[in-house]
Amino acid sequence: MNSNTKILLGLGLLACTACTTTTKTDQDTDKDTTIVVNQPASPVIVEERVVEEPAQPATTNAISSKQVSDGTINVTKVNVLGSIMTVELMLDNPEKNAININFPADNIYYIDDATAKKNSLLKDDAGKVMLTPTNSEGKKMRYLGSDKMVLMSLKFAAPPAESKTISLTLGDYGTFDGLPITRQ
Repeated sequence: MNSNTKILLGLGLLACTACTTTTKTDQDTDKDTTIVVNQPASPVIVEERVVEEPAQPATTNAISSKQVSDGTINVTKVNVLGSIMTVELMLDNPEKNAININFPADNIYYIDDATAKKNSLLKDDAGKVMLTPTNSEGKKMRYLGSDKMVLMSLKFAAPPAESKTISLTLGDYGTFDGLPITRQ
């Protein structure tokens, strides 16, 4: 508490030591009533404390998680809609350390656990891979920064309807095995 606040509190207490009120009777005559408050022998010290609760980790609905050099990577979604499968990931970086994600799109793929077939990322009409974050050429997963959280999205051709799980390989971050597929 700063000294200005203490002075204001002291003045407020001093002002409250002698209060005067006016009351009117039925005869419209004024009577003054004085209330005297005895000041305590020792000064009153008011201290303000701010209690900070520890930060709670962000809650995610992770299908699978893995500790990596840049933090914790969580697979949050493996969903097929039509003929496209979308995989969403979140890199949790609570310390806000510098992150340098830089690996070629060729190192990102999934293996259909039912057929053992390897599937690469989809490409758009310009030949850029369908992933975020990416570099300007669209050929690498690229992120440089120190955000608390980095969201990543990958697009693949959907596995056959009878496939229930995939194993995702994500460059330097390794493999996430047995990820369940949801379908819409």
